[in-house]
Parts: sequence; C-alpha cells; structure tokens
Amino acid sequence: MHYIKTKDVGYNRSLVFTVQMPAAMENHSDAVIAALQQNSAIAAVSTANQNINEVTRSSGGFGIPGRSDIDLLFNDLEIAPGFLSAMQMKLTQGAGFSGTPADSSGFLLNQTAVRVLNLQHPIGQQVIYQGRKGTVIGVVRDFNFQNLKEKIAPIVIYSRPGANGKHGSVLYVRAKKAALQPAISSTEAIFKQYAGELPFKYDFLDKNFNSAYDSFSRSLSLLNIFSLVAVLISGMGLFGLATYTAEVKTKEIGIRKVMGASKKDIIELISRDFVLLVLLATLIALPVGSWMMHRWLTYFAYKITIGPWVFVIVILFMMLITWLIIGFKALQAASKNPVKSLKTE
Repeated sequence: MHYIKTKDVGYNRSLVFTVQMPAAMENHSDAVIAALQQNSAIAAVSTANQNINEVTRSSGGFGIPGRSDIDLLFNDLEIAPGFLSAMQMKLTQGAGFSGTPADSSGFLLNQTAVRVLNLQHPIGQQVIYQGRKGTVIGVVRDFNFQNLKEKIAPIVIYSRPGANGKHGSVLYVRAKKAALQPAISSTEAIFKQYAGELPFKYDFLDKNFNSAYDSFSRSLSLLNIFSLVAVLISGMGLFGLATYTAEVKTKEIGIRKVMGASKKDIIELISRDFVLLVLLATLIALPVGSWMMHRWLTYFAYKITIGPWVFVIVILFMMLITWLIIGFKALQAASKNPVKSLKTE
C-alpha cells in the first residue's frame, strides 16, 4: 500500500482538485479558465472530459491507413490545450496541443500505444480514430489512468476546439502551496456565477486516487489487528507454558545448580524446546504466508516483490518475542536459591 500511494503515476496529483461542471458552466469554459488563471492562489487550471485516474471510455475504432493488422481497444481522453502542463505530464516526443484550430486534426499517443502499434517514427503518422482522420503530433510518457490493478493500456488523447473552449465537463484546478483553501473558495465563487443554486462539490485528486484502494486499506488494518491479537495470545500461551515448565522442573533445576550448572545452562534447559517449537511453527507458516501474499499481489499489475529478507525479519522478530517471554521466566527460575527448592527432599 505504501508503494501504491508513493508510486510515480506519470502526473502530479498533489494540490489538485476537480469539479464537475454543469452544462451552463461547461459552455463557458474559456471564461471560467481565464478567470481562474488570474487568481494568485491558483497555479494552473484546465478541463477534460473524464477524471484522469478513472478513464473508462474506450473504443476499437483506431486505425492506420494501409494497415489491416490493428485490432486493439484504445482508451481515449479529450483535454483542453493546457491540460498536460497543468497535470505536469511529460512528452517524450513531439508537442502538445496549441489551442488553435489545427488541434482538431492532431492526436497524442502514450508510449504503450506506440509500442503495441510498432511505430518506429510516430510523429507525423497518419491515423484514424472513430472516423476522424488526423496526425500523431506527440507521444505522452506512460501514465496510470486507471488503478494499479490494471496495466497501462494504449490511450489516444485529442483536443477538439469547441465553442467557448468546451473540452469536457471536468474542471482541474492546481492550487499553489499553502493556498489550497483560497483556491477552492475562488473556484466556488466562479461556479456559483454559472451554476446558480446547484451545490458546489469538489474532489481532491490524490484522495480520489487513494479511495480506489479503500477496501485493501481496510483489509490491511484488520490484518494488523488480527496479527497483534495472535501475537498477544501466543505470547500469553508461551508465558503460561514457561511458568508451568519452570515449576515442574524446580527440583531438577535445584539439583543442576548444586552440581555446578550456571544460569546460562538453566536458561538453555528451559528455553530449548520452546525455541525449537517456534522455529518449527515458523517453517510451517512461512510457505503458507508466502503463497497467500503472492496470490494477493497477483491482483495488481504494479506491485512490490517479496524478497527473502522479509521472511528473515519475521523469523528474527518471532525469536525475539520468544526469547523475551521465555528468557524472563527462565531467568527467574535460574535465579532461585537451590536450597529452597531441595529442602523438602
């Protein structure tokens, strides 16, 4: 989960919030963007037709003149000209949209699309998407437009200049540091100019991103609680067994001490069997735990790898807990006066 929350997804979602614009506001996108860009609390603003981390629109209508081998499902996203810079997305080749009528005949592809199409020189390539003919003008660095359970798929990005700058109903606002609340308030004021009494709602992009993994976060919290309970119950059991063993072997311990056994020998006498049992339990549990974790990770296309050091840490941790519990009781037994232990014999 830490990996998911800190992974570079190809854009900067920090300090960005989105607003679903009603039709009256969307139809005046140019005016909305111009007004917000003048605000000192706002670093960048743009629009698109979908949430960048929840792109669900897809089509099989992608083709290249002269090629009949393309049978791929492409996701698509319509953006305003300043969207890439607002989201701090990188172009690996070519250029983005300029905000001129020429944008209507231009397409951006991500690196995955270029790779699966086997385009050696993508810039200038003639393409057809959903009946629209155009040219590839740029290649966008791969970004995760769905959650990390899914591999990055081919995506085509376009910008159709519409009346009043209309490019989609999702407004993206990037606030400046320490100016998030003023940016939200300014956006709300603009929203009310066009939306009237409609409620103003906004979503933080990073929060929206993390919400896709809420069920896994809840599972992780429950796992942590159950693990803690299991360790506590096991520890209480070990303490009880160690106490019982020390009582049963009171006379034996006394005799061994009289015969010259050291505290170290007595501690080893009491602890040996428990350590071996814990090691045996660990050897049984580790393959099962490893299988379960690797199976769980298969749900994610992008994930960590579990190396051997994780299991070494687990073994060391369990041994430490065992030695703290057993060692305490064994030290108590080894410190008793043997005379008191043997006086009734």
